[in-house]
Amino acid sequence: MKRFLVLPLLALPLAGCPQTQTSSGKTSATPDASASAAPDTGGPQPPGKPRRGELPTLANALIPAGEFVMGSEGSTKGGLDIERPRAKRQVAAFTIDLCEVTNAAYAKFLASPDCDEHTFCHPEEPSGKNHRPGPPSAQERAWGSVPDPFADPARAQHPVVGVDWFDAYAFASWVGRRLPSEDEWERAARGPGGRTWPWGETPVKEGDTIRAAARFARPGMTAPVGSLPAGDSLEGVHDLAGNVWEWTASPFVPYEGAPQDTPSNPDHLVIRGGGWTSASAFLLRSAMRHDQPRRYRSAALGFRTVGAPDDRRGAQ
Repeated sequence: MKRFLVLPLLALPLAGCPQTQTSSGKTSATPDASASAAPDTGGPQPPGKPRRGELPTLANALIPAGEFVMGSEGSTKGGLDIERPRAKRQVAAFTIDLCEVTNAAYAKFLASPDCDEHTFCHPEEPSGKNHRPGPPSAQERAWGSVPDPFADPARAQHPVVGVDWFDAYAFASWVGRRLPSEDEWERAARGPGGRTWPWGETPVKEGDTIRAAARFARPGMTAPVGSLPAGDSLEGVHDLAGNVWEWTASPFVPYEGAPQDTPSNPDHLVIRGGGWTSASAFLLRSAMRHDQPRRYRSAALGFRTVGAPDDRRGAQ
């Protein structure tokens, strides 16, 4: 089976959806989503645990409960065999961030005492971990990545990159939310009917219309979040294709009903959506699955958060 190595490894060290307001940071319960494999969410911290510092407001969209189409028919029908089978699944209602978490939002986490004291971190996080994003690799710099996105105030509304899974988990828990399961992410991206891309079946680049930030569609690194509205999903969620790959909470294991020879690596977590380094529309498909170890960092990898259906903080 053909696999795609699409993201280079980084060393470990540092528009449409403003994420610079403050919120009360209330904690919400984890929805009982139907996942292909039990996601390692850990859930948000218990109610009553105080959060210190200025919390970002993450505008979100409600994804209703119901049936949706997930996966593909594999390499014989234009997909990957690790995406099999294409099947109908159920998901509970949840909210998902309209945009990928930005540099501005993540900077608030770095400024909080909770960050250095690891108050909201995953129990398996390595001791003494630094949550500052890591630098781009030499290959990513050759492709156009800036050395330090935090050094340029003009990049405040670009997605944060260079964060590993533990960083993403800690931020999500700090704001009282969590990382999405694969099922939740794919439902948000494809709608209930199984769209190829979040916007439907039209090309990623069509004349002057660009629906996703990717190498073949537009030059440069990341775009400000929400700046390509032609690529929005059914519920108006931005950048679910391109800009940056996104961490999920799901281990990289076969779907229920998959053939026995389907590859599995439960020590890795699934990433979704394609990024600005993606060289084809194939990599931006909403059924596309890729995996990385939890300590992996890349200038083309970020995340967004999800929460309970009543957690509508910052909704626009």
